[in-house]
Amino acid sequence: MDTDNKPVVHIVADDVDTQRRLAALVQAAGWRALTYARLAEFSGSDLTGCVVVDVPAGDGARCGLRQVGRGESMPPVIVITAPADIETAVQVMKDGAFDCVERPFMEGLLGRISAALEYDADHRSVAEYDCDLKRRVESLTRREREVMGLIATGTINKVIAYKLGLSRRTVETHRANVMNKMQAPSIAHLINMCLALDGPRRRRMVRMPQLQ
Repeated sequence: MDTDNKPVVHIVADDVDTQRRLAALVQAAGWRALTYARLAEFSGSDLTGCVVVDVPAGDGARCGLRQVGRGESMPPVIVITAPADIETAVQVMKDGAFDCVERPFMEGLLGRISAALEYDADHRSVAEYDCDLKRRVESLTRREREVMGLIATGTINKVIAYKLGLSRRTVETHRANVMNKMQAPSIAHLINMCLALDGPRRRRMVRMPQLQ
């Protein structure tokens, strides 16, 4: 398999031996490992995969994670903490960490990384889907957007025609244009797209009969 196509795990550790052990663990699982000596060397901009951070406990871990930040393009972060360091674990989660793992990190770490990589892939897939939907909406005329909004609420053609002061035939033409430009195979799909545009967290497939 081409290493460029493998999920990437960004490893941040101030100890070279720890870097090597983590990299070996990650590579043995079939992922690609990139290592960094300190968080200052790491930039979360436009990166994919996940980040595993092993830095000194306490303020180092907390301040370091705040330095990296959790922007929209930032991969999920897993922080390795000292055993029973509850304070640090709680704080890094508040600062945006995806998960925490106690030392020794071997047990359970691969499962956490796998979950983080899956989360990142899903998150980016949703983001790409939303961007594509926005481009489709931008191709609609103002009137077509109005018609789409009414269709998405279950309004039938004759009522849409009455509300917008249009003939039913004109509404049917706008509706056909909306379905074509939005690439929606059914009304249920169109409603699902509208929900996605309203907010990714509300996305769901709505099952409805074909409206006339």
